[in-house]
Amino acid sequence: MKVFLLIQESNVDGEILINVIPCSTIDKAREEMKKEIDTLITESEPYKGINLEEIALAQDNDDNDCGFTLEQTNDSFYLSCDYDDYYEHLTITEKEVV
Repeated sequence: MKVFLLIQESNVDGEILINVIPCSTIDKAREEMKKEIDTLITESEPYKGINLEEIALAQDNDDNDCGFTLEQTNDSFYLSCDYDDYYEHLTITEKEVV
């Protein structure tokens, strides 16, 4: 049997926090990751109110002054604040349950 783990690593002012959410399918893990990202950009400082599409566009145009670094795939998400000690890293990993 397989389990998909959504691993969330947060750096909040130098304090590293780890949260693991087990999911039964990859689709469920991706849904949970989307929920975590939505919560991040609607409720969590310093990310509250940011537009991920604008950050991605600024990075594509080599605008290093947008204030954030964003890397994203279907199964991972990394967002850091360039002017403070904050980052969020979400990854989905597949594990075999024995």
